[in-house]
Amino acid sequence: MTAATRSEAREPAARDRYWRIQRALARRQIIPFLTSAGMPPRGRKLVDIGCGEGGVAAELARAGALAHGLDLSEERIDLGRSLARAARIDVDLRVGDGCDPAAAPGPFDLVILRDILEHVREPARFLRHARRILAPGGRLLVSFPPFFSPFGLHQQLLVGQPIRWIPWLSLLPPRLLERIIAPGRFEEDIRELNRCRLTITAFEAAAARERF
Repeated sequence: MTAATRSEAREPAARDRYWRIQRALARRQIIPFLTSAGMPPRGRKLVDIGCGEGGVAAELARAGALAHGLDLSEERIDLGRSLARAARIDVDLRVGDGCDPAAAPGPFDLVILRDILEHVREPARFLRHARRILAPGGRLLVSFPPFFSPFGLHQQLLVGQPIRWIPWLSLLPPRLLERIIAPGRFEEDIRELNRCRLTITAFEAAAARERF
């Protein structure tokens, strides 16, 4: 096998790696949690806002849910659709703004905001929208790494930079942090997380304001 052929053989696995990670997360953690909370996926209408490639939504669909996924990235949605078709999973993945009522019309039994609120300046806006599209008795599932947690800045994404393995970078003064982050693919994401600084206390306050 030539080097070019080996590279081509690795490409599909590399492209669907995160999709497979998303599916494993849903299978091993999200579905058991929902089931234990009295919200088994089968027969439920749900939407995963900020779904990326839609692996979580795909696995929930595979578990019997009427699953929808919404993301701003056309590239990631296109990849997710392709992977879902290849796996024969019926999941509705769309490109759109997570707060646009027309993008994913409800009502939904379950709205998922997984690892998205820490990226936005106004988390209450997403919570407000989630309440609008929830069916009576519906549930909201939120997860996010708090800013003041070991990897609250997602520094693990900085491949090739030694600081990716250093925890608690969020405790550094912003100017010092700016100096040690080398230019790269996720540089602006780190800056945005540092600006948003979503803590557990801030989330709880926003959730209370939106009557969750």
